[in-house]
Amino acid sequence: MAARAIVYIYKPLAHTKENLEAAEYIAKQRAASLSATVVKTVWGLESWADPIAKLNEICEKSNAWLIVTPTLDHIRGDTDAAVKIADLATAQPPAHWPWQVPNELVATYVTKSRARR
Repeated sequence: MAARAIVYIYKPLAHTKENLEAAEYIAKQRAASLSATVVKTVWGLESWADPIAKLNEICEKSNAWLIVTPTLDHIRGDTDAAVKIADLATAQPPAHWPWQVPNELVATYVTKSRARR
């Protein structure tokens, strides 16, 4: 089964309808190159106080665990925050960052594993 992906475009970076369409197209092409199915395109807005929290909510609701952006600029270059919720991929340059298991989940798993012994 193909991975489910969210395309994320930070709208203020695009400036024109043509740029928005081009950004969405290259992000969708990148998702396809990773054998992912795009389930939603999210248009980020300046008014969002915390875009990463919003993406987390959308990923959870969509059951999508890959975020694809045209460039790192669309997530303000913050790969560390993005990979706490999902895998991250960019179209330009083509790059991929795997999801990083949050420390609190690791600690819970280790504690439960030790309790079983």
